[in-house]
This record gives sequence, structure tokens and C-alpha cells, in this order.
Amino acid sequence: MYIFRKLIGYAKLDPSEEKNFMLLFLQTLLFGFGTSFYLVVVSSYFIKKASISSLPTGYILSGIFGFLLTAFYKRVAKKRGAIPSYSAVLLSFGIVSVLLFACRQHFPDSSPVSKYVAYLGFIGLSPYIAIIALGYSTITLKVFNLAQSKRLLALIGTGEVVASFIAYLSVPLFKQLLGSEVPLLLFSAGSSFIAILSLKYISRHNKEKLQHIPAARLERKIDLKLFFKNEFYLLFAVVSIFSVLAVYFVDFSFLLSVRYVASESGIETATVVSVVFCVIKFGEVVFSLLSRSIMSSQGMKVALLAQPAVLLGSTVLAAVFGVTFWNIPFLVVAFLLFNKWAIRVIGKALSTPAMKVLYMVTDEQDRASLQASIDGTLNQYATLLSGGLLLIISTCFGHMEIILFLKLVAIICILAFGAWVSFTLKLFTNYKIKIKDYLHHLLEHEKNSGLVNEEAGISASEQTAVVNHPFLEKALSETAVLDRDTLNQYISSYNPEIKKLIRNDPFSYSVLKRAYYNNENFFSRLLIIWYNRAEPLHFLSFVKEFYRISDLQLKIQMIKLLNESGYVPDAANSYYFTSQCEECVKEIIWTEATINDVLGSVDQKLTDALFEHTKIQQQLLFELLKVLYEKDSITAIQDVVNGKDKSFEKKIFAVELLDNILDTGMKKLVIPLFEDISFNTRKEKLQKILLIYNLSVTDRLKEILMTNFMTVGPYIKQLALEEYYRLTQDKSILSASLSSNLENLSATAAILLNNAEEPLFTDKMQTIEEINLPHFLSGSLIPYYLKWGLFARQKNNRANKNATKQTFQSNADHIESITYPNGILSVDVLGLSLMLRMK
Repeated sequence: MYIFRKLIGYAKLDPSEEKNFMLLFLQTLLFGFGTSFYLVVVSSYFIKKASISSLPTGYILSGIFGFLLTAFYKRVAKKRGAIPSYSAVLLSFGIVSVLLFACRQHFPDSSPVSKYVAYLGFIGLSPYIAIIALGYSTITLKVFNLAQSKRLLALIGTGEVVASFIAYLSVPLFKQLLGSEVPLLLFSAGSSFIAILSLKYISRHNKEKLQHIPAARLERKIDLKLFFKNEFYLLFAVVSIFSVLAVYFVDFSFLLSVRYVASESGIETATVVSVVFCVIKFGEVVFSLLSRSIMSSQGMKVALLAQPAVLLGSTVLAAVFGVTFWNIPFLVVAFLLFNKWAIRVIGKALSTPAMKVLYMVTDEQDRASLQASIDGTLNQYATLLSGGLLLIISTCFGHMEIILFLKLVAIICILAFGAWVSFTLKLFTNYKIKIKDYLHHLLEHEKNSGLVNEEAGISASEQTAVVNHPFLEKALSETAVLDRDTLNQYISSYNPEIKKLIRNDPFSYSVLKRAYYNNENFFSRLLIIWYNRAEPLHFLSFVKEFYRISDLQLKIQMIKLLNESGYVPDAANSYYFTSQCEECVKEIIWTEATINDVLGSVDQKLTDALFEHTKIQQQLLFELLKVLYEKDSITAIQDVVNGKDKSFEKKIFAVELLDNILDTGMKKLVIPLFEDISFNTRKEKLQKILLIYNLSVTDRLKEILMTNFMTVGPYIKQLALEEYYRLTQDKSILSASLSSNLENLSATAAILLNNAEEPLFTDKMQTIEEINLPHFLSGSLIPYYLKWGLFARQKNNRANKNATKQTFQSNADHIESITYPNGILSVDVLGLSLMLRMK
């Protein structure tokens, strides 16, 4: 129990996961004991009784029996469901173990029948292990989602690993106590029967998930046509066939190597098998515990490729050393024994869980039948194919000396493992495409359901509402055409010193740079960005030069336009954009830490504004990621994050797609931001990379006020000022804010100090409400318009603080005026039009 609790702590389970983890871990523990004792007894007996030429025949018979067992499993599963079909297989395994024990007791080793008993036990070994694993994984994939499966499958499998390790280690002891290894078959049967009893607790705890629905209502028939129509399914099947071929070819060379070691050393075959498997299981324990971190940091690509790549490398070394050191057979045998270790250890910890995860991205109507067809029926075809190939090889070359024969097998395996690696790479590529297609399917369903993307822009109904207000009607048509000449004109309106920009003028780029730097007007800078995008040679250098001094929204525009131009960075620029991603992640996690510190202690308007700021930072991050990675994939993920439907399933698949396209370093930074985890868990994951700290509410509010307004917008600062004064009654910070060039900040400070309205600021806010800007612009854009799009002056011509006076004087063609009792308000219709286009 102590070890189990330690494992739960290592897995960092949610409370909702612990019960299922415990029950499934117990299940793997039980069938681990059962299959391990069975394997040692029947394998060692078969090695004694069968010749080299008999092994392929045993594999063929095993495949035939596997077809029968698979058909039995699928029939029960179709009629009764996952739990009954799995129970039926465990029950039959227990009965077979008892019958084999009775046969071994009744027929001595000297009996002619003993050879047939050896075959009977051996042909049931692989099918039972495969179908038990199939039944168990079917239940597991129903109980857990994709993210949980990636994280927990290998850890749950440590139950089987620990049981096997104990079983193999105890074989010599039991053999000494019992006089023979044969009684261990009764242990196998007992473990299976207990496992059946424990299934009722799994079924009770997951009643809805494991509820059986007749297959005919949900599933398509899985046949060859479906495989050839769907490239992902076809590659899945091909890779599965290669994995089965590898198991039997490695097992074949392993058994021959064990026989060679036993004959050369004089050690009992059963002892050699148990010692080798004990070493294997020790490796499985270590790698299973590491699998969670390996799959999290390296992703599915490494998990899928690990087994075939290691086997290919090891087999190449076996062949090379076999030829180079012809008279030293130990080297060949050592590498072939290592292959057995690799196919079991790496397969158990990485490749097998990764292959199971692949089922999670298949169509729901295909999933159960596809798993039964590939892991069941198709794998038995692969078993027959393995047996047939090995029969041909052993018939043609079986007369050779055993070491020479093993070298030949190694050379053949090199070709097979090389093909396996190639098909696995193609499978991974299609896996990413499958996730992306699956996300698009979910998004299309969302669209058809009437849920629109939060960043979708102005709808037709909104455009109807626009024409009901004269300013908005003019704004909608103002920038209907934005060709180069029109942009020249608009930029000149905001920059009177620029009389005319002539196309291809060699000085125009430098003039625009000076204008961007000297004039902080938001609309002027936006127009210059749009103008410069038409000059690809200059635009990248323009972005890199002015990115840091630009407002958050302008940064988004820069990177978005860079992506639209089809820009692909070289190595040096990749480093630059990677560093900008890191800066963006820092801002996001700072904002989340701020929300965590002030939540519940400040007005909801401030936390809402901070949440929106997080979304805007995320938008910038996605645009930066599109520069570095696959644009279509990042766009699909962005659509999920921005969508109104925040379903858990879509979020899981979005994170999974992200996990498979980012570099290792970027994964550690970015993925925690989008996982469905608490802030404390996210903080724990990122704490080693970023500085994340907690502050008191008042200290955090003061920090917001001190932060550069290009990072934290004026509206958030205004709300923070209001809350800080409410909590501290500190007038000194209000006095300091009076001189701020952010009008909403200075006006708010004046209102709080004087306990009276600021008339001109009130007129501005009234205009924003009359135009109904909150309906058309996000809350993050309105402060920009408040600062740069509205200019108020009293009737005595005394203007309030506003840095855009010069702009309004030179931009008269695009200005509308409203007269209020307190003064006159000038409205920049062109600026409003530009903002509507931004959305």
C-alpha cells in the first residue's frame, strides 16, 4: 500500500482519477502474475521439447488459435460489452491453465504425448497475452480520456511489470519448494479468477462509461475497404503488423539464444528464462515510471519511434559485430538478447501506450471495432505471417550452425525494422493530420450549432445595426478600399510633415520609420504597418526594429501580417521569434498570477479585464507560433481556444496537437498555458523556467499601475487605480496619476480626489455608449479609441489632456463634431473605421 501511495503521488493524480487508477492497477497486477507464471512454464517446456524447425510451426498454430480466441472475444463484446468479453477471456485462460497443469501431472516428460502438451501450452501463450491486453486497454480507453491515457497508461501498467518481476524472481524459489515449476500454472489460474472478481468494482465505478450499447447502432463495419480509404487506418494497421512481426522474430532469436546459452553453460532453461525476464521486468519498472516524463517532454513521435529505432540500431550492431568478430558468438547473442529486452521494456513503457493513444483520435463509431480488428484479428494474421516466414527461413537455413543462423536472422531483421521505422514516421505525420482534422470537424459542428468564434468579426446583423448610426455608417465605408495611394493619403492625414509618399521612392521607407517613431498615434502606426507589409524586404526589419516599442494590439497586427505574407524564418530569425514567444509566455503567466492574487478581493470588472488581457496575449502568442511552426495546425488550436464552446474534448485534442508540433523547449513553456489544470499546477510546471511570484492584493495593484502601458492597457490601469484607492485610501498615488498622459487615468484620479465628475471625460464616455462601441469593439480596443480617437475641448476653447490635438487639426476631412453642454467633442471617424477593420 505504501508503494501504491507513492506511485499515486508520483503520478500527481486528481482525486477523481485515484479510484480508477487503483482498480486498474490492481487488474494489471493480477493478470501480470497470471501471464508471467504461465509464460515461464510453457516457454521453458516448449524450448525443451521443440526443435528449431518446430518454432515457426508453433507460431502458425498460435495464430490459428488467436483467430478463434479473437472471434470469441469480439462476439461476446458485440453482444455483451467490454467487461463481459474481458471476463470471458480471463475465465478461459484460467481454465486452460488448470487443464495444462492436469496434463503435465498426468503425462510425464518421457511420454510421447508431452510434446503435444508443450505445443498446446505454447500456442495459447501469445494469443492470451494479446487478447487480455486488448480487453484491458479497451476498458482503460473508455475510462480515461486522451490526456489521461497518455499520462497514466504506462504507470498503470507498472502493476503488471511489478507482478512479473516478482513472479520471474520467485520461479527458482518456487521450483525448489514445489519440486517443479508446473504448479505455477495453478497460480496463473488463481490470479485470473481473482481478476474477474475485481472487475465488478471497475464496472460499478464507471457505469456510464462502460455501459454497453449494441455495436450495430454505433459502429461501422471494419473491412479492407475502410483501411484503404483511410490512410491513417492503413498506416496504423501496417505499423501494428510490423510490431507483431518484430515480436515473433525477436522471440524466435531469443529462444534460440536461450537454448544456446543453456547448452553452453549447463544452466536449466527455466532458470535462464526467469533470470532474463527478471532483468527485463526491472527495466520495465524503471521505464514505466519514466514514461510519463518522456512522453510529456518528447511527445508521441519519440514514443512511437523508440521501439523500432532501438531494435534497428541493436540489430545492425549484432550483424556488424557478427561479421567483424566472426569467432566471438557472445556479441551476437548479447545483442539479440538485448532485442528481447528492448521490445518488452520500450514497448511496454512507450510504444504500446502510444499506439493505444492513437485509437483516441479515430472516429468514435470506428474505435471499438477498429481496436478489436487491429489488436485482435489483424495481429493474428501477422502471427501467421511471422510463422510462415520463419518456417521458410528455418526450412531453408535451419541446418546451419546456430550462431550462423542467428546472424542471418539479424540481417533479415534489419530490413524489416528499417521498413517499420519508415512507416512509423508516416503514421506520426498522419496522426497530426488526424488530430487537426478532428479539431476542424468539432469546430465545424460548433459553427453549425450556432456557436461562432469570438474573434469572428462583424456579422451581417451587426452591419445592419451599424448603418443605424451616422458615424458608424461613415466609418464602415471610410476604409472600404485600402490601396497604396489611399494609405499614402491616410498616413499624410495623421502626419502633416509628410506631404506625399511616392511609390518606389527610396526615401519613403526611412520617412515612414521616422514617422512611426516620432508619432505615437495608434492609427498612424497602424496605417504605417499596413503600408509596409507591401514591402516584404523591409517589413521583417521594420517588425524587428519597432516590435518592442509598439502597443500590444499593434504587435499582433505586425506578426499577423508577417504570417499572411508567407514568411518562413531562417535559423537566426527563428531564435528572435522564439525569444518573443518566451516574453509573451512571461506576460501571460504574470497576468494569471495577478488574477490569482486579486480574485475575489477586487471588483469583477478588473478581473474580467485581466482575463481579456490574457486572451489578447494568447492571440499574440499564437501569431508568433505561426511564424515558427505549422500555420494550419496552430490556427486550428487557436480556433479551439477562441471558440465559445470550451468542451473538454476539444481542449484535450488541441493540447495534443500542440504537443506534437512544438520543439521540446517550447513545449515546456507553452503547453502548461493551455492544459486544463489549476493555476497552482501550472505554476509548479513553469516555476523552474520562469519567475512566478505571489503578492498581496494592494502590492499587485500597485505593480499594475507601475507596469508599462504598452504591456498593460490604460483601462486595466484605471480599474487598478480605483481598486487601490478603495482598499488603501492612499491619495498620494491619485495625486501622481493626475499628471498622467493617459486621460482615463488622470480623469479617474481627479474624480476620486474631488468626488466630482470630469465633464469632458464624461462626454467622451457618453459618446462611446451612444455609438455603442462596446458592441463592436473588444474592451481592449476601446481605451485606444478613447485616447486617440476622441478630442474634447470646453466652449472657452480650453482642451483637456489629449495627445491627439495636432492630429485632429490636420485630419479635418475625417472628423465629426458633437456639441455637448460642457464643450465640443471631435470624433475621428477614420480611426474608428480602422478599428472596425482590425476586428
